Amino acid sequence: MATLSSSDAAHFLRRVGFGGTTSEIAAYTGLTREAAVAQAMDFTAAPAVVPPADLANENQWWAHSNAIDWWLHRMADTTHPLQEKITLFWHNHFCTGQSAISSMADMFTQNQLFRPAGPGNATGVGLGNFRDLTREVSFGGAMLVYLNNDTNVKGREQENFARELMELFTVGVGHYTEADVVAMAKAWTGHNIIGWVTDHNDTTYRFYPTKHDNTNKSLFGGSSSLLYGAQPRNWNALETIEELVFGLKQADTARYVARKMYKFFIGDSPSDAAVQDLATAWIAGGMEIAALVQATLLHADFWAAESRYAIVRSPIDWIVATLRRTGYRFKVNSAEGRNFIEGMGQVPFDPPNVAGWKMNGYWLSTATAWARGNFSSWMRWKVAVGGDLATQLLPLKAAANGKVALTAADAITTLFDYLGIADPSPATRARFEAWYTSANTSANGWSIRGNALMIGLVSPDFQLA
Repeated sequence: MATLSSSDAAHFLRRVGFGGTTSEIAAYTGLTREAAVAQAMDFTAAPAVVPPADLANENQWWAHSNAIDWWLHRMADTTHPLQEKITLFWHNHFCTGQSAISSMADMFTQNQLFRPAGPGNATGVGLGNFRDLTREVSFGGAMLVYLNNDTNVKGREQENFARELMELFTVGVGHYTEADVVAMAKAWTGHNIIGWVTDHNDTTYRFYPTKHDNTNKSLFGGSSSLLYGAQPRNWNALETIEELVFGLKQADTARYVARKMYKFFIGDSPSDAAVQDLATAWIAGGMEIAALVQATLLHADFWAAESRYAIVRSPIDWIVATLRRTGYRFKVNSAEGRNFIEGMGQVPFDPPNVAGWKMNGYWLSTATAWARGNFSSWMRWKVAVGGDLATQLLPLKAAANGKVALTAADAITTLFDYLGIADPSPATRARFEAWYTSANTSANGWSIRGNALMIGLVSPDFQLA
C-alpha cells in the first residue's frame, strides 16, 4: 500500500482541513492512505461543541456576528478539521440563510445536523445516512421557513422547496419535470410550522392533516415505485425522500451529490467515470455519507499530481488557515470576523441564495484579492511584534540582540513552513527573496516580520489548497 510522503501529508491536510502544522504533517507522514483517511474521519476525540453565546439575542445582527466568530474559531482551533470541513460542505449544499430567516437558533440547530457526530453533538448526521440528513434538514425550522414550505397548504401550493429538493439537494437539473414539481409540492402540503405564538414565530415543525393534499399523485413519469409500488398514489413527504435516495432516483441522486463532493475535495473537473466510481461506492455503502467521503479521499484522482494546489481557497478556508497559522483570534463582541469576511464575499450562516456559494475559480477576482490584501495588511500588525511568528522568523541585523539575520533562502523556507507550504513555486520564491534581500538592508526586524507575513498570506501559493 502507498504511504504518505511529507508532501502527500501536506496535500491531504489542506483538503481535509485548513492546512497542517509542521507537527501534524509529520504525524501523517508514513501512514498508508487508508490509515490517514481513517484517522481523519475519527471524531471520537474531537473538541466538544459548546454553542455560541447569544443565539436568542433580540438583536439578530449581533447574534449572527458572534456565531460567525464562533464557527471560524472552532474551525481554526479544532484538532479534527474534517469534521468542520464536512459541516461546511453540507452548509453549502442544503443552503439556508440568516438574512432570510432571522433566527440564529435555527441556523445553529442546522449547523449541528451538518456536523458529523462527536462530543457535544451526538445527533449530528454529517457522516450518517443521506436519507436521514435530508429528512432532518427538510423538517427543520430553518429550511421550512427559508424555502417557504411553512406556507405550503392544499389549494395554495408553494413549490419552492419541492423544486429545490430535487434540483439542488438530490437528483439535479434534467432528472425531474415540472409535473414532478407540482406533485412533489402537493406531497409536502401541510408540513408546516407552529407559527406565530404571542410574541414570536415558533418554527417547530408541525403537520396539519387538514392542510395536506390527499389525492393520488404520480412522480417521475408514473413508473412503478421500487419502494411503494404502483402509481398514482397518495405520496407523503417522508416517502418522497425515501424514493429520491433509495428508489427510482437513487442513481441520479448518488451521481449528483458525488460530483459536488468531488469538486469540493478534489477539483473542478471530474470525469464522468470518476463520478460514477464514487456513486457506485456510495450506493454499495447503503448511501451512508461516510462511505462517499471515504471513497472520495481514497480515489486516485485525489492523490494525483494534477490535483495538488488545484483548488482556490474560499474566503472561509483562507481566513481559517490564516487564523490557524498565526494563532490570532477575533475579539469577543467585536464583529471583526464578520467585517472582514463580508468583504471577501462568503459569510458563514448566510449563503447568497439557495444554490450556495460558487467554488474554486470564482474566488479569483479583483474584489476578493483586495479584501484578502486588506486583511493580510491588518494581520501583520497583530502578530509581527509578538507571538509565534516573531520567534520563528528573525530577519534581524547581526547587531540586534545578538541575532544573525536569516539568509533570503532560509527566510522564505521559514516563512512558508510556518504557513504550511513546503514547496512554494519558483516564481514566489524568487520574488520573496528579492524583496527580502532589499528590505533587510534598511528595515528593522519587526517590520520585516510583519511585511513577510503579509506577502506570504497574499502569495498565489497560499490562495490554493
